[in-house]
Amino acid sequence: IGLPNWAVDVPQSLPPLTMIIGIDVSHNTKKGRRSCLGFVASLDPQFCDFYSRICFQKQGVEISTNNILDVFIHDALLEFYKRNKKLPDNIVIYRDGVSDQQMKIVKDHEIPKIYEGIKKLKGTIEAKTKTSLQDLKIGVAEIIVTKRIDDRFFTKDNQKRYYNASSGTTVISGVTNPSVCDFYLVAQNVNQGTVTPTHYYLLENSTNFTLDNFLELTYFQCFNYQNWMGSIRVPAPCQYAHKLCLIAGEMIQAEHQQSLNAVSYTHLTLPTIYSVQISVVAVSLKKK
Repeated sequence: IGLPNWAVDVPQSLPPLTMIIGIDVSHNTKKGRRSCLGFVASLDPQFCDFYSRICFQKQGVEISTNNILDVFIHDALLEFYKRNKKLPDNIVIYRDGVSDQQMKIVKDHEIPKIYEGIKKLKGTIEAKTKTSLQDLKIGVAEIIVTKRIDDRFFTKDNQKRYYNASSGTTVISGVTNPSVCDFYLVAQNVNQGTVTPTHYYLLENSTNFTLDNFLELTYFQCFNYQNWMGSIRVPAPCQYAHKLCLIAGEMIQAEHQQSLNAVSYTHLTLPTIYSVQISVVAVSLKKK
């Protein structure tokens, strides 16, 4: 009936008008296909309904090089405004797939595009509503999500036996980088082997969020992934962006219909699914 399977509690300290964005890039160098960037942005207060876009770029390129992020941000905020009749006060972006050496490139190239997309939105809304808006003041926070790490954390009992760190374990000092704001979070439970934490770097923050706000939001969103009844290693928007670019890059190699940008998978009807399949076939035939 178009509703999410469940929704996790939203942290009480979180402002009610907040948008969460997930960005990831999928690569398929073995088959020589173009890399695909996936972008998802929440549209509802429970972070269960998403606006989604993809774009293709040169093979093996992780950083957005085709100046498309400002368009994605602009269109996502415009859809948010249509749904809620208001704009979000803050945007929290989870950016996956970025190495330590690429963080400066993201800060210098991708983050300015995000602010540029927000700036363009003012003129668009004024033209559509025929009213004058004050300067848009939307806070932006971008968090780099790093999964491939060698760090492990354990707990020790009175008998000096070691166990995996439990779900919800956070590390904000001792092994973190004192020159940046970063933290480790263990969100998932494991039954075998050692649990691998996820490393988060706060690359940009023009919001009023504290570190505790980011910790709580990040942990809660690891339980909001609708394809798994439990916690995952990364926040749900980050995983949605990963799945989106992976499927589009591996299977379709073409953008989906624009009418599906603001349609969640739970809202897809049988005729809509068939229209997607037909459009994919048409694109493949056109290329041949």
